[in-house]
Amino acid sequence: MYQSKKKGTWYGLLQSRKGDAILIWDPIFPAADKGKIWLYNTNYRCMVEYVEKILTPKVRDLTGEELRDAKDKYDPELMKIKSEYMEEVADEQNPADDPVAQAVRIAEVESEVTDDDLDFEDQFEEI
Repeated sequence: MYQSKKKGTWYGLLQSRKGDAILIWDPIFPAADKGKIWLYNTNYRCMVEYVEKILTPKVRDLTGEELRDAKDKYDPELMKIKSEYMEEVADEQNPADDPVAQAVRIAEVESEVTDDDLDFEDQFEEI
Protein backbone atom coordinates (compact mmCIF):
# COMPACT_ATOMS: atom_id res chain seq x y z
CA MET A 1 0.00 0.00 0.00
CA TYR A 2 0.90 3.67 -0.22
CA GLN A 3 3.93 4.72 1.82
CA SER A 4 4.85 8.34 2.38
CA LYS A 5 8.51 7.54 1.70
CA LYS A 6 7.76 6.61 -1.92
CA LYS A 7 8.90 9.20 -4.40
CA GLY A 8 6.56 8.43 -7.27
CA THR A 9 2.85 8.20 -7.85
CA TRP A 10 1.07 5.23 -6.26
CA TYR A 11 -2.03 3.49 -7.65
CA GLY A 12 -4.20 1.18 -5.56
CA LEU A 13 -7.55 -0.55 -5.67
CA LEU A 14 -10.06 0.12 -2.90
CA GLN A 15 -12.38 -2.84 -2.52
CA SER A 16 -15.54 -2.06 -0.56
CA ARG A 17 -19.22 -2.97 -0.35
CA LYS A 18 -20.02 0.09 -2.46
CA GLY A 19 -17.78 -1.17 -5.23
CA ASP A 20 -14.19 -0.91 -6.32
CA ALA A 21 -12.37 2.36 -6.88
CA ILE A 22 -8.88 3.19 -8.03
CA LEU A 23 -7.10 5.47 -5.59
CA ILE A 24 -4.08 7.55 -6.48
CA TRP A 25 -1.47 9.12 -4.23
CA ASP A 26 1.13 11.58 -5.45
CA PRO A 27 3.92 13.32 -3.51
CA ILE A 28 2.48 16.68 -4.58
CA PHE A 29 -0.76 16.07 -2.66
CA PRO A 30 -1.13 17.91 0.64
CA ALA A 31 -0.18 16.23 3.89
CA ALA A 32 -3.17 15.15 5.96
CA ASP A 33 -3.66 15.16 9.70
CA LYS A 34 -1.96 12.39 11.65
CA GLY A 35 -3.47 9.01 10.84
CA LYS A 36 -5.14 10.28 7.68
CA ILE A 37 -4.18 10.47 4.02
CA TRP A 38 -5.36 12.42 0.97
CA LEU A 39 -5.97 10.23 -2.08
CA TYR A 40 -7.56 10.93 -5.43
CA ASN A 41 -10.64 8.72 -5.80
CA THR A 42 -11.27 8.04 -9.49
CA ASN A 43 -14.94 7.16 -8.92
CA TYR A 44 -15.70 10.45 -7.18
CA ARG A 45 -13.18 12.35 -9.34
CA CYS A 46 -11.95 14.33 -6.35
CA MET A 47 -9.52 14.27 -3.46
CA VAL A 48 -10.78 12.38 -0.43
CA GLU A 49 -9.23 12.33 3.03
CA TYR A 50 -9.17 8.76 4.34
CA VAL A 51 -8.43 7.33 7.79
CA GLU A 52 -5.41 5.12 7.12
CA LYS A 53 -6.29 2.55 9.79
CA ILE A 54 -9.68 1.92 8.17
CA LEU A 55 -8.44 2.16 4.59
CA THR A 56 -5.36 -0.06 4.74
CA PRO A 57 -7.09 -3.46 4.96
CA LYS A 58 -9.35 -2.56 2.03
CA VAL A 59 -6.66 -1.44 -0.42
CA ARG A 60 -4.12 -3.28 -2.51
CA ASP A 61 -1.44 -2.10 -4.92
CA LEU A 62 -2.17 -2.21 -8.62
CA THR A 63 0.44 -4.18 -10.53
CA GLY A 64 1.23 -5.30 -14.05
CA GLU A 65 -1.50 -4.82 -16.61
CA GLU A 66 -3.90 -3.29 -14.05
CA LEU A 67 -1.35 -0.60 -13.28
CA ARG A 68 -0.64 0.13 -16.95
CA ASP A 69 -4.37 0.36 -17.71
CA ALA A 70 -4.96 2.67 -14.74
CA LYS A 71 -2.07 4.94 -15.76
CA ASP A 72 -3.31 5.11 -19.34
CA LYS A 73 -6.82 5.93 -18.20
CA TYR A 74 -6.17 8.26 -15.25
CA ASP A 75 -2.81 9.99 -15.88
CA PRO A 76 -4.40 12.79 -17.95
CA GLU A 77 -6.96 13.35 -15.19
CA LEU A 78 -4.20 13.23 -12.56
CA MET A 79 -2.11 15.78 -14.46
CA LYS A 80 -5.09 18.15 -14.50
CA ILE A 81 -5.66 17.71 -10.75
CA LYS A 82 -1.97 18.31 -10.01
CA SER A 83 -1.94 21.40 -12.20
CA GLU A 84 -5.04 22.82 -10.50
CA TYR A 85 -3.55 22.09 -7.09
CA MET A 86 -0.28 23.83 -7.97
CA GLU A 87 -2.21 26.89 -9.20
CA GLU A 88 -4.15 26.91 -5.94
CA VAL A 89 -0.94 26.72 -3.91
CA ALA A 90 0.61 29.51 -5.98
CA ASP A 91 -2.47 31.71 -5.46
CA GLU A 92 -2.29 31.11 -1.71
CA GLN A 93 1.40 32.03 -1.65
CA ASN A 94 0.97 35.18 -3.74
CA PRO A 95 -2.65 36.31 -3.58
CA ALA A 96 -3.13 39.23 -5.94
CA ASP A 97 -6.33 40.41 -4.29
CA ASP A 98 -5.29 39.84 -0.65
CA PRO A 99 -5.79 43.24 1.08
CA VAL A 100 -3.03 42.59 3.62
CA ALA A 101 -0.54 41.67 0.89
CA GLN A 102 -1.56 44.77 -1.07
CA ALA A 103 -1.09 46.98 2.01
CA VAL A 104 2.37 45.53 2.56
CA ARG A 105 3.30 46.18 -1.09
CA ILE A 106 1.99 49.76 -0.84
CA ALA A 107 3.93 50.33 2.38
CA GLU A 108 7.10 48.98 0.74
CA VAL A 109 6.67 51.35 -2.22
CA GLU A 110 5.89 54.31 0.03
CA SER A 111 8.99 53.66 2.11
CA GLU A 112 11.09 53.88 -1.05
CA VAL A 113 9.67 57.31 -1.95
CA THR A 114 11.83 60.24 -0.79
CA ASP A 115 11.08 63.95 -0.43
CA ASP A 116 12.94 64.55 -3.70
CA ASP A 117 10.41 62.31 -5.46
CA LEU A 118 7.60 64.54 -4.23
CA ASP A 119 8.97 67.83 -5.67
CA PHE A 120 6.71 68.30 -8.69
CA GLU A 121 6.90 72.09 -9.03
CA ASP A 122 9.44 72.12 -11.83
CA GLN A 123 7.22 69.73 -13.83
CA PHE A 124 4.38 72.27 -14.21
CA GLU A 125 4.29 75.46 -16.23
CA GLU A 126 2.59 78.52 -14.88
CA ILE A 127 -0.51 79.54 -16.76
